[in-house]
Amino acid sequence: MSNKSIISLSGIVNAFTLHTTKAILPINLCAYYSSSAVSIGNTEYALASIVILLIIYLLSKVADRYFYPASIGRILALALIAKTIYSRLPNFGQGIYLTLFIILIGSYILSSRDLVSTWVNTESLWQNVIKKYPNTDVAYNNLGIDFAQNSQPQLSRENFLKAVELNDQYDDAAYYLALLANEQGDIQGAQRYYDKTINLNPNHVNAWINLGNI
Repeated sequence: MSNKSIISLSGIVNAFTLHTTKAILPINLCAYYSSSAVSIGNTEYALASIVILLIIYLLSKVADRYFYPASIGRILALALIAKTIYSRLPNFGQGIYLTLFIILIGSYILSSRDLVSTWVNTESLWQNVIKKYPNTDVAYNNLGIDFAQNSQPQLSRENFLKAVELNDQYDDAAYYLALLANEQGDIQGAQRYYDKTINLNPNHVNAWINLGNI
């Protein structure tokens, strides 16, 4: 299927770094992060989450919601570090430390509020992903599906084409381009994209069926 990946240590390290950074500095948050791996995480919660993390890894689908349980260990570790630093500071230093901590928590609240505003509908959700990470092929594909469902074929086609441009192995996007071409009476275009879909994924049953019906 589309977006296949090969397990690699560098991919795991990169993904772990990504989500640790997001946990500490919640900047450019969105619904989906394109990645070749997900983090197994710290030893205190690795075993508890390894199954779901490996499933997500193999699908190459990385979304924040998958990391809520696994992030418990990371947050506990950060809290322990913060407490240790606080206990070793002099009284005036503790006051400054608490002030900075309150400011940090306030920024987290504001970031969460801004992120919630992007979940109004599917279009705003994926537009937000594209705005922050413009090379995310999945975002363009899903946005294309939303436009197709809302009878906007031109915008739908533009987004599917962008998804294929970013990832020429993306069989789902090629399949949706075929469906769209078929609906618009472009038989040659539909056949071309059905052929592309099958070349990328010979087990795509619907592509074979639809191609046979042309």
